[in-house]
Amino acid sequence: MVQTGIQSRKLSMNLAIKQIEQEDFLDFIKELVKEQGCAFEHIEFEVTETQIMRKPIESIEILKQISALGISIAIDDFGTGYSSLAYLKRLPINKLKIDKSFIDNLPCDPEDSAITSTIINLCKSLNIDVIAEGVETEEQKKFLSHHQSNYIQGYLYSRPLNAKDMEKFLKVVIE
Repeated sequence: MVQTGIQSRKLSMNLAIKQIEQEDFLDFIKELVKEQGCAFEHIEFEVTETQIMRKPIESIEILKQISALGISIAIDDFGTGYSSLAYLKRLPINKLKIDKSFIDNLPCDPEDSAITSTIINLCKSLNIDVIAEGVETEEQKKFLSHHQSNYIQGYLYSRPLNAKDMEKFLKVVIE
């Protein structure tokens, strides 16, 4: 996006477990990054908790190799799968995304409030950035800000945009 005058920090992409399981995946990523003239540090892969838990030992190993390249790893939809905290501490992750289902009823639902604040505190303790998905109201934003969520995303800021409209949106935000 440098050609547009917008400096990109990270390109975040969803990663399917089938991609991770391909033997040549790391070589493919290395070649692709080289061809595009991108730095590994500008890439973040998002993998769902459920996908990782299908084959946790194998997933952890490949994610460690990806992380060793300098690519950031985010766990998406956290809280909807069946991960163990023992696996969480072994995963080479930089960011954990709290699933929208816990955000929807904030701050009114005491159980969602307790779970969300606990996840945020857990991430802080493990030096993992946390992002809350699906933030749609000022009340949700205030709750998350009060509990020191690193990032939020959701319709409160914008609905999904095509590339042209995204460029306009970012230029307004930057200025």
